[in-house]
Parts: sequence; structure tokens; C-alpha cells
Amino acid sequence: ELSVACLTRMTGFGMNDVMLLCGNGSGIGAMKIVRGMFETSLIAEYLRRNPSEVSDYVEFGPVLAWRRLQTLPEKERKRLAAEELKELEDEYNSVKARFTNSKGKLRNQWTTKSFGQMSEELGRSDQYDLVYGLACSLHHANFEGLMGHCDRKDGKLKVDGPPSFAWTGAALIAAHNYL
Repeated sequence: ELSVACLTRMTGFGMNDVMLLCGNGSGIGAMKIVRGMFETSLIAEYLRRNPSEVSDYVEFGPVLAWRRLQTLPEKERKRLAAEELKELEDEYNSVKARFTNSKGKLRNQWTTKSFGQMSEELGRSDQYDLVYGLACSLHHANFEGLMGHCDRKDGKLKVDGPPSFAWTGAALIAAHNYL
């Protein structure tokens, strides 16, 4: 399936980014890429094992395109040809019922399962809980993520920024695992 192959390639491209960032002392940046590698590898494996859901993944595209169109400023929307707008609207209308729940609410993603649920189903809960969780914290800068940027030296807390090889080992191991 094309979607699975593309997602797998994206995971591979992430490895290149991780190596570049790690080699240049940006382990935290690499961990943020590792987060995406986890996501693409998880979705690829999930779809490979559940081929009946590939059409949901692909056909949610018009929903995303329509939502993106709605966020464009009016000035930008006017630059699109009337035929393009009509095509986007028609594609959206052709699939929206499929992704609308019984209360009339359009869901936010192609699947009703969370990454956690997919991880559990694929036997990857440990990766989801530890590596993905840490990478999300670093990305979203919650307190755990904030502390990931710090090092304790001589009893004092110091913010550690690039170049630094902190997190490079974890990023390289995780990236290799997802590859």
C-alpha cells in the first residue's frame, strides 16, 4: 500500500534528521524528530496490520484540506480559483458523513483510536510511555520537558543548550528502533 510505504519512507527520512542534529550537539531537537518517527512508524505498522482502515486514513485528507481552507485569511482564500474551492468543498462533502459521530460532531482524526491505543494494540506501549512521552514533554515544554533542558552542576540548576550531547544517545537509540 502506498500510504504505508510513504509513512515508512518518512520514518527513514527522520533518521537522517536525527543523525544531523545529534552530530551537531542538538539531542533535544533530535528527540523532537524521534517523536515524529514514532508516530509515522506506528501509523505505518497499524495500517499494515489493519488494511481495512487505509481508506479512512486516505479519505480523511479532504477533511483536513477543508479545515485548513477555513483557517486561511479571506485575502488568501480569494487567490484560489472558484473551481479549486468548489472541488475542495465537494471532496469534503463527499466524506464528512463518514467521519461524523451520532451527535453530528466531526472527529479530529482519521481514526477513533488514540496513539496510546494503537501502541497497545501493536505491543509498543513501552515506547509510547517512555520515549514518546519524554519527546512530547520536550516538545510541549511541560515541567518534565523544561527540566530536560537543565543540568544540575555544583548544586545549581543550569539550562543546557546546544551544542550539547545530552539526549543524543537516547535519540539515536530510539530513532534506530523506530527505523
